[in-house]
Amino acid sequence: MYKHPLIAKLIILWWFTDSRAEGGHYWEYFDPLPLLLLTFVLTAIQCAIDEWATGEHSVVKFQVVKYADVYQHHLKNLETSANCTYSSTDCHSTSGPVQTMLNIEVIYIDA
Repeated sequence: MYKHPLIAKLIILWWFTDSRAEGGHYWEYFDPLPLLLLTFVLTAIQCAIDEWATGEHSVVKFQVVKYADVYQHHLKNLETSANCTYSSTDCHSTSGPVQTMLNIEVIYIDA
């Protein structure tokens, strides 16, 4: 359900672009990939899709009041898919159920 390559590309683009990116400086927060980060990315993608809902681009504000339900929906689905809950230690184990589910491995290279 959540295996589109765009998801991994966005995570890499936003947090692992170069040596100044947060993913490189704070690796311990990204290994394994937090379920809440993935949920945030999926919610942002939904906002981007909504901007094109009419076939023409119109700015949609990425606000809690509008996207909280979308966020909760994705979080519930991800917890079910990864067979864990956010508070569960299984979601933060070294096996990385989120990475396994996405079939990605983020490798940071300092060029």
